[in-house]
Amino acid sequence: MFLSIIVPSYNEENIIKNNLSKIFEFFSNKVSFEIIVVNDGSTDKSKEILNSLDIDNLVVINNSVNVGKGASIREGVKRSNGELILVTDADLSTSIDQFYDLYDKYLEGYKVIIGSRSTEDASIFVKQPITRIIAGRVFNVLLRILLGLNFKDTQCGFKLFDGQSIKKIMHNSKINRFCIDAEILFIAKKLNLKIYEKGIRWENSRKSSLNLVSDSLNMFYDIFRIKFTT
Repeated sequence: MFLSIIVPSYNEENIIKNNLSKIFEFFSNKVSFEIIVVNDGSTDKSKEILNSLDIDNLVVINNSVNVGKGASIREGVKRSNGELILVTDADLSTSIDQFYDLYDKYLEGYKVIIGSRSTEDASIFVKQPITRIIAGRVFNVLLRILLGLNFKDTQCGFKLFDGQSIKKIMHNSKINRFCIDAEILFIAKKLNLKIYEKGIRWENSRKSSLNLVSDSLNMFYDIFRIKFTT
């Protein structure tokens, strides 16, 4: 199989059916692919909607409780069969057609290609709230100082991986929540994998499951876990 598309999802009942259809229609008749949705213990009607969908190549994983983005991505990678693995947010803030922008870099030899909202070639149509932008910048400074990750945007939810490389990374992964993105890059650097940060077109979703206070504290704590236990 050429491509596995992993979609971590939490309480996305209003958009999940339409957005999965967009993903399916985009790749249909282009490449061999599968869509792996990891429903992370949603408390809305996501499970019922996902289980009722009639979409070819769709794999639905329903977590019985909310275990976090990192744990969900790990499970999706474990179940994947693709030569390449694309991880995308369920809200498609980065449109699915931008897969080929990242794929071009894979063809140049990069094993990890991360979408970025902060590089010069990025286009932002709807920005995040200013509090999220400030928190993100502080977070990036800490990543540079503590983990040596010199990237402008580690947290964009649109990333492409060589399948074997991301499975090696996930074998060493421990982070269960949002800091999984930083951990992936930290491990990738330790494995001497080629990484590229590619600007994307971004339209921020008005809805987010991120709690700015509690999740930010968890992420800062996880930075130290990555540094001293990975």
